[in-house]
Amino acid sequence: MRRRDAASSREEGIWARGKGRQQQAAALQQVVKMPKRTLLTYYSSLSNTNTSDPPLNNEIASQSKRPRAEFSHMDIIGDPGERKPIENYQLEIRDQVKRVYALSGPTQPDICTFPRKWRSGEWRSFQKAWFNEFDWLEYSVLKDAAYCLYCYLFFQLEKPKKFGSAVFAKEGFVNWKKAKDRLATHSNCKTHNDTRKKMRRLYEPKDKYI
Repeated sequence: MRRRDAASSREEGIWARGKGRQQQAAALQQVVKMPKRTLLTYYSSLSNTNTSDPPLNNEIASQSKRPRAEFSHMDIIGDPGERKPIENYQLEIRDQVKRVYALSGPTQPDICTFPRKWRSGEWRSFQKAWFNEFDWLEYSVLKDAAYCLYCYLFFQLEKPKKFGSAVFAKEGFVNWKKAKDRLATHSNCKTHNDTRKKMRRLYEPKDKYI
């Protein structure tokens, strides 16, 4: 009886070992069938996974290819009341715009009579004779207002708004009561004189101030 049991256990062991070898052989066969993993296939798969996300270099390149601003004489507006602020021009053409305005000189329309307004019990208006006294003075027909060409070109908004510099540069001066005195005050103020100096430097060699 014992011999029969021992024989049967040996047979079971042999069968189990045979089955284990078959499983190992099948697993090895599956490994052999798998494609070889090389550096080329690794980097190819890596590049494929990255195609969904736009590379940063492409974004930077697209920004660098944006067209530069080009100056056009359409940018030059005669009436100071219709001009856009100098700081609204792109930096690449800003100096060129300033030079064209400076060469053109202040807008001083040849009008015999200017619009009159009733102020403080009198009819008041802009006077053409003021053009002869103030070489920087401009007049807007659209807004019936006076402007300063120098301050328009060079006045900086962060500077103190003294002596009407911001008004003459951006908004337009419209109070004709004692206007000549106010024009003289503006002409002699430091802010205005600073813009006058910058106007001169626009045409002088840059190395002079180095």
